[in-house]
Amino acid sequence: MSKKLRLDKFLCESGVAGSRSQAKRFILKGYVLVNGKVIRDPAFKVSDEDEVIFESEILKRAPDKVYILLNKPEGYVSSTSDPQNPTVINLLYGANKIEDLFPVGRLDKDATGLLLLTNDGELAHKLTHPKYKVEKEYLVEVKGELKDEDINKALNGIKYFDKKKKKEGIYKPKSIEVIEKKDGKTLLKIVLTEGKYHEIKNIFKNLGYDVLSIKRVRFGPIKLQNLPVGKWRYLSNEEVESLKKEVKK
Repeated sequence: MSKKLRLDKFLCESGVAGSRSQAKRFILKGYVLVNGKVIRDPAFKVSDEDEVIFESEILKRAPDKVYILLNKPEGYVSSTSDPQNPTVINLLYGANKIEDLFPVGRLDKDATGLLLLTNDGELAHKLTHPKYKVEKEYLVEVKGELKDEDINKALNGIKYFDKKKKKEGIYKPKSIEVIEKKDGKTLLKIVLTEGKYHEIKNIFKNLGYDVLSIKRVRFGPIKLQNLPVGKWRYLSNEEVESLKKEVKK
């Protein structure tokens, strides 16, 4: 770190405390050593030159940039705050720099699956900018049996009027693949390269189908894989580099 940091904040940024209040409790109980001495003052300042130990483990401050993969459950909004609903930030207990994190793009409240969160504004902007055409893959279930002719209509582009921008736009998914038709429903995979508001719902609404569920399973090179619903993990260095490579076009 370039300057000295309060000990309680250092504990939060090193990942051993999920909040400043928890960090203060650890410090006041004498669980933290700085350069071999027990420090009970949460405001005590430490720097990179100091050795901070918590329960026999040498702590290191988290890197300035944080990248997180969350398997978003239904019922949470993709926002940093909301007066009426729980947000995805509420699921990140224990994450480093949690106060600075924000979602990369969004998933609707009733949608589930892969959501990236970071404090890297430059990368987030590029990942969501239409210029870079970063692929987002979803598993979608619609009511009714999806017809081939309707798939072709969607792939050829569906025009709509953007009330906010007061001009016409077009929904044009990169691909649509039917996985299963059963019990009057169709399960399909759809890949988008833009993040327009309610895009999937509006595509199928225009085609005459009700969307029953939406789950994002891939964002660029990052796949959801086996992460349980409601859980999160840090992206590996290799995954972060693959995202950066995705927008170097």
